[in-house]
Amino acid sequence: MRLTLVHQFYPPDSSPVSQLLSSLAHHRAAQGDEVTVLTAKGSHVGELDAPPTPAPHLHVVRLWTPNLGKSRTWRRFLDYSSFYLRAIWKAIWMPRQDVVI
Repeated sequence: MRLTLVHQFYPPDSSPVSQLLSSLAHHRAAQGDEVTVLTAKGSHVGELDAPPTPAPHLHVVRLWTPNLGKSRTWRRFLDYSSFYLRAIWKAIWMPRQDVVI
């Protein structure tokens, strides 16, 4: 099965949702599913400094976003909207997936 997970944050980011997403991705990849994660290059708490944990059947695609921070509403809006527009564009050009979360 081809599974795509889309979320702005993914480990080594420390947000709880990114940790849960990582657990799901590794579990499904261990089951033999082809898992693709579409995520941003930035993180919830700052820049990423640790490399992601490699796993067979797991592909992490990090998309560029302006990473303007969360101090102002317009900055947050630009970060989120640029990520989701890029994720949609990338998903359109990917091979057909069975499940997208």
